[in-house]
Amino acid sequence: MAKLVLGTKACQCAGCGEYFSTVSNFDKHRIFENADMPDWATRRCMSADEMLASGLVRNSGGYWGGQPRKDAQLWYQMVGAMTH
Repeated sequence: MAKLVLGTKACQCAGCGEYFSTVSNFDKHRIFENADMPDWATRRCMSADEMLASGLVRNSGGYWGGQPRKDAQLWYQMVGAMTH
């Protein structure tokens, strides 16, 4: 179960209760009911299925965030190989 830790960029949505790894991931999950005619009164949280479709994933700690960049994964593999 996720929980907020002081000193991190993580946040929790007061509307849906989900945890996010950064404010930008939090912002991504808040959408307008009609994107062609934004009205702050109709802003809502994405469902879990909508978040997955938008590219957000829930990590092992329970936080929603973006998928790691492929080049970052390759870099970590290379560094790990050089240090072993």
